[in-house]
Amino acid sequence: MRRKEQGVALVLAVFIITVLAALGAYIVTVGSVQHQTIALTLQQTRALNAARAGAEWVSYQIAATGNCPAAPIADFDPGAPTLSAFTVTDITCNVTTHTISGGDINIYVIDATATAGAYDSPDYVSRHVRTIVSGPA
Repeated sequence: MRRKEQGVALVLAVFIITVLAALGAYIVTVGSVQHQTIALTLQQTRALNAARAGAEWVSYQIAATGNCPAAPIADFDPGAPTLSAFTVTDITCNVTTHTISGGDINIYVIDATATAGAYDSPDYVSRHVRTIVSGPA
């Protein structure tokens, strides 16, 4: 009777090894996805900061001259080493004049878009910022 029971331990050992291997593969996959998510979130934050830098540059130009920079605005280089991979494009500045309480005020709408990577690649990042600045007419 003992001969019929001899293969049970082997089957149980193979089953346990298979389950542990599947669990290990799952843990490695989840860890890899979490790492990629963190890296992409960091890139998205950098893209947002690069777009903000472009909008702030236009805001500075408005403060210095009282006018929107001449269009088209060339690609803006954020200058920071951590933002060197980003290109700030599509920078626009539109101004409208409004009369409030008998006085004129200019409203400047600034748009800037920062991108990095190729559009169809998994590491592509793009962020758009719209800033509104007001000043005397």
